[in-house]
Amino acid sequence: MKKPTLIYKARQVITIFMVCICLITIVVVSACRLPASIETPTMGKEDIIQEYITYLSEAGDSTKTKRDNAVNIEYPGMETEASALPSQVDSATIHADHYASVAKQQHDLVIAQFGPDAWENVTYTLDEIDPVDGTLGYRVISTGELISETEYNRLFRDYWDNIAEQEGVTFYDLFLADGEPPEMMKNKRVDILTKYFDGMPVELTTISDAQTYRVNLIFNGERVSNQKYENFHFIIDNRKDKWIVVQGLTWAELYEFPEGD
Repeated sequence: MKKPTLIYKARQVITIFMVCICLITIVVVSACRLPASIETPTMGKEDIIQEYITYLSEAGDSTKTKRDNAVNIEYPGMETEASALPSQVDSATIHADHYASVAKQQHDLVIAQFGPDAWENVTYTLDEIDPVDGTLGYRVISTGELISETEYNRLFRDYWDNIAEQEGVTFYDLFLADGEPPEMMKNKRVDILTKYFDGMPVELTTISDAQTYRVNLIFNGERVSNQKYENFHFIIDNRKDKWIVVQGLTWAELYEFPEGD
């Protein structure tokens, strides 16, 4: 039997080396693919709240603004400077730039109203509110019970018939009759409607499987600034099967009506 030649031995070594390389490649590729099989955790309600607050708190420095967070914001909220919203045909970059610009305005306003450390000392409370989207529903205000349209119309009519009788007018002194044009509403007793509106026993609502929350912000323990800016909040919901910011930061400010002569 012939002894293996040097070439033969070399071929054996090369073959073994190539097999090792293949095995190593398979292991490395498999290891790299493992994370792909693990789904990215869905962001919860508290996560989206903290993400958005962080987004606003860092918006004062454009180098720190996390523009990728804007994908979780449907509408950026109120602005302190007038600017046109980008159109639907604009690129995602333009949208991100606009949202970042609005966020900076909001960031700076909070600092001006509540102090330089406002974003370092922000807390919040949650109020569950009616969903943004859904089907029209009818509800008894005192109990929260959902009722039919027919029952809603009956309770609505009974309430305002009683008010009309009490005020010495008719139902159609308050509301438009069938076929009456909308502009005739100026001739109705809007003063009576305003006076008794809060006592209505029923209301229209939105029925949806989604949850919607108003996130009320508190800066340095205060809800109202020295200049009477108040009600700082944003709205989140999960109607798209994930939590997003439906409406960005919004607030109310004191409006002083001019005094008469």
